Amino acid sequence: MFDFLSRNRSRWMTLLSVLAALLVLAWWRAQGTPQPMVDAADDKLQCVSYAPFRKPGETPLDPGAMVSEARLREDLSILAARSRCVRTYSVIQGLDKVPEVARSLGMKVLLGVWIGRERDKNDIEIQRAIQLAREYPDTIRGIVVGNEVLLRREQSAQQMAKYIDQVRSAVDVPVTYADVWEFWSENAELARHVSFVTVHILPYWEDHPVGITPPSTTSPARPSACVRCSMARTC
Repeated sequence: MFDFLSRNRSRWMTLLSVLAALLVLAWWRAQGTPQPMVDAADDKLQCVSYAPFRKPGETPLDPGAMVSEARLREDLSILAARSRCVRTYSVIQGLDKVPEVARSLGMKVLLGVWIGRERDKNDIEIQRAIQLAREYPDTIRGIVVGNEVLLRREQSAQQMAKYIDQVRSAVDVPVTYADVWEFWSENAELARHVSFVTVHILPYWEDHPVGITPPSTTSPARPSACVRCSMARTC
């Protein structure tokens, strides 16, 4: 038997390789098989992310950048035909007018509060968001306090919890925080402070496969990976 296997070793290896390739192909085909989905009541999306900086040279990183109400109305009028809701990322630079415009168009808003390194700017965003939530309770579906702040290493999970608690105690709408799944996994305690969890799943930019425990945030490999991701995608 041993001699037979030895003489036909190359044939067996070829056969096993072919079988392995067929199994891989079968797996990939199964992953790509269309799955039935329940049709929505209409053809509109539940919600879409919205940022108005769409012309050459426009950027929210410019402290002097301002968005006119006319621009907001133009954009949201187009989006209203396609979505019931918009998610924003800030309430400054003219974006505090989004709830008013959205309400006039019959849309809802997931109001974003931009949290960065500077405490004074964070406080301005938070106070304006609280004011808007009280003024437009029927339009604002929820408040997103911070977007991928942990990924960018601009605040600690403990400080984010304090910001979230501050907003939740001041408004009657749900409050959440948004980040990539691995940072929720690393800071699971933060989930106790939100009304619901908002998870970003971005397969192309993922640093780690789902199910693989990511390294500690203190790992020297993490900052370089996060810098790469935050620079390569819009956060």
